Amino acid sequence: MQTAWEKVTKITRAYLWSILVALGFAPLAAAEDKVRLLERGLDTAYWMLLMVNGVWLLAVALLTPPIFAIVRCYPVGKPAGFARVTGYILGSIPLVVAAACIRWLLLPPWDIPHQRFGHRSLDGLVHSTFVFAELTMEYFLIFVAAHAYWYFIRTRDQEVERAQLEQALAASELQALKSQLHPHFLFNTLHGISAWIDIDPVRAKTLIVKISSLLRTAFEYGNADLITLDEELKFVDDYLDLEKMRLENRLQLRWRISPDTRPVLVPQLVLQPLVENAILHGVA
Repeated sequence: MQTAWEKVTKITRAYLWSILVALGFAPLAAAEDKVRLLERGLDTAYWMLLMVNGVWLLAVALLTPPIFAIVRCYPVGKPAGFARVTGYILGSIPLVVAAACIRWLLLPPWDIPHQRFGHRSLDGLVHSTFVFAELTMEYFLIFVAAHAYWYFIRTRDQEVERAQLEQALAASELQALKSQLHPHFLFNTLHGISAWIDIDPVRAKTLIVKISSLLRTAFEYGNADLITLDEELKFVDDYLDLEKMRLENRLQLRWRISPDTRPVLVPQLVLQPLVENAILHGVA
């Protein structure tokens, strides 16, 4: 859950990005106005046009984060599509009024025919809303951009969540497999050693030393879900040494392993049950 400071930081960052992007277009808009005025024979100072366009774009920038926040909470979708579209269309009216008020507060009204600043008045505030078509277009551009942005965020979060769930599932399945293999492997090996205690105690003692080393290796990798194939092969090789002492000449081994595959990561104990079954059904 976000703290109050994190929320303030997030809102501040949203406003800064919005203002930065909007003001980045101010020089281009001022240059466009300069060219159009020169075609009409009017030579208005560029800095004045830059100021006017900067304030107009700043008003849009200040209204962009609230629109993004509203779209995030109430996106247009199938359950309430028509009602929300109607709400957003009607929402363009307060946006026009709010943008006009912001521009009127930040800068005196711009007298287009005389290319100069006028005086702030109630009549000037009303006249600043007459560009409602431009303001409405800006509103719906922000509306579309907000939907596209939040759709991208939701899609990305769903993909991340799906990947995390798949990873957690794979880890739990692997852990369950390991919890089954460790005792199964241990019981089978101890059962084989028990057969040699009365027949050949020296061999049985050697087998116990071997299995202790083997179990030590298994516990060293106990917290790792993935190990290199080279480490897995060493474990299998130790296990086969144990089985060769028990089966003697009945067990013959031939290794054919590409050196390029040894650094590859594999699940721990992925080969041991295959080798154990091969011995159980093929040799023993």
